[in-house]
Amino acid sequence: MSSNEIIGQHHNNHNHHNGDYNVGNHKSHKHHHHELIEEDSIDEIDCQIPDIKEFDPKIRDLLDDLNRYSTKINQLEQCFQEENSRFHRVLNESSVQLNKTLKKCGERNVSTSRPYYEALQKLNDLKIKCQTAALKFEKFNELYMNAKQAISDAELMFHKNIKEDGHFDQYWQEKLNIANAKFMEAKLKREEHELEHLSLMAQIRLLEYNATDLKTKYKSSIKRAKSYFDEAHNIDLKLKKIRDDTKLLEEELAKCKSQYSTTLKNLENISEEIHEKRAQYIAKSLKREPGVGAEIIDQNCLFPQKANILLDDSSL
Repeated sequence: MSSNEIIGQHHNNHNHHNGDYNVGNHKSHKHHHHELIEEDSIDEIDCQIPDIKEFDPKIRDLLDDLNRYSTKINQLEQCFQEENSRFHRVLNESSVQLNKTLKKCGERNVSTSRPYYEALQKLNDLKIKCQTAALKFEKFNELYMNAKQAISDAELMFHKNIKEDGHFDQYWQEKLNIANAKFMEAKLKREEHELEHLSLMAQIRLLEYNATDLKTKYKSSIKRAKSYFDEAHNIDLKLKKIRDDTKLLEEELAKCKSQYSTTLKNLENISEEIHEKRAQYIAKSLKREPGVGAEIIDQNCLFPQKANILLDDSSL
């Protein structure tokens, strides 16, 4: 099977109109209607051009890749649509259920206790940020201490290697400069996260005081509305999980489509290269004199019409 035939089959099966990435089987014997050179003539030419036969495995590999990517893209798009539908279904069902819980708890109780539960949520978020800042401080504090020791070691070696004429060793000078740079960077980062941690701790203490005050004032309403806010919190977590899953699918889908486009472009490049090699061979054959090389090839036999013999660009 010629390289031209394989590429032609890919474009015959590739569907851009319905949104599906269907490459099809490259073993099919269908031909694109824009391939204007007869198959027998093309095969006869290709057999006389060794370089063209080398493209066949590359083309088959690329078509296999396209088949794999197209299948994965269709699967991911279906999963993406299902996750979107699930999100809206959960949102609608949860809204109905939450309204029932609202009536059961009492709208006034929910309204009165809302500032308290919002303070608890914000308090939880601040504690997570505070913990992150503390971990970062510990990390850069360790780097700071290591850099400080490295400076001490580099300074010692630097002074030991000063020559009699007063010139110093460039190697240890460079080591000392690097150690100083790392020390300053770690020092700044350590101070930054230390200040962040202290600021967050102050916010947490203030918010805890406000939450305690609210709980004292509205203890009864807060107790009655607890089931409503617990349910609302669980709904938020469920919707967030679906959103996160959808985002991952979207990223994977974009990556897969990019790989598909790159592979298709590589296939087009091979097509152009084959076209060029075949055109060069035909041009060279037409210039031969009788008796010197192969017989002159009848141009009319090879080119019923002057056209692109490989790809229909409009189908891409």
